[in-house]
Amino acid sequence: MNVISAPSKRYSIIFRLLMETGVMPFELANTSRRDIDFDRQTLAVRGFKGHNSRMFRLKDKTTAMLKEYLTDNFGEKPFPDADWMGSVWRRVRNKLAQKLKDRASNVYAYMT
Repeated sequence: MNVISAPSKRYSIIFRLLMETGVMPFELANTSRRDIDFDRQTLAVRGFKGHNSRMFRLKDKTTAMLKEYLTDNFGEKPFPDADWMGSVWRRVRNKLAQKLKDRASNVYAYMT
């Protein structure tokens, strides 16, 4: 089970961007549409809390997922609030942890 692929399509791309680039959720939340260059497959991120602004090259799959994501999210700043990203991450992580725990309990019960 993977925390990146477990949530909805919307949050799969958000978590993938966070993982692939290493940006902080607040930095991604402040990213605007003009910071995304599909021709060069790059994402420009303005620094936060002492970080410098930086540019990230995106993988082909990430770029394709991001294009699809942006067709459904029309705002100038298409990503959700950083606190909301964190709450969804924790919810998905805890749900997967519970599934693993339940699975381990079932294996243990089967073995005894």
